[in-house]
Amino acid sequence: MPQFDSITFCTQVFWFTLVFTIFYIVVIRNFLPALTRIMKIRKKKLDADQNSSSSISDEENKALVDYENLYVNSVQTSKDLLSKTDNSGHLWISNTLQDTNINKLPTLNQLYLKNSINFKSKMFIINRTIIHSN
Repeated sequence: MPQFDSITFCTQVFWFTLVFTIFYIVVIRNFLPALTRIMKIRKKKLDADQNSSSSISDEENKALVDYENLYVNSVQTSKDLLSKTDNSGHLWISNTLQDTNINKLPTLNQLYLKNSINFKSKMFIINRTIIHSN
């Protein structure tokens, strides 16, 4: 087997070591700094994206909380207004009923009774007249 030939073995080790050392130096000086730069840039971009996404989610949460607070406040305000309207409506109705019962109803009752008596007496006279004329 040629790879185990002792005459060529030393030269193969020499050239392998030389080529590997040159390749190693080229990789360390040229490619490795470029890769570390790329990795740092990617890390910075990921951090910036995480910060912006967290700030966006913070804004979204703040907007949601503000909306919920506004909704709760508007519901409470509507509830208070409806309660005040209901109370003022009941107060108006009771005042109107009291005013009607005290001031207007007695005169209307008297007028009704007077007209009712006049009407009944007229009907009585008309009925009497009809009965006597037959």
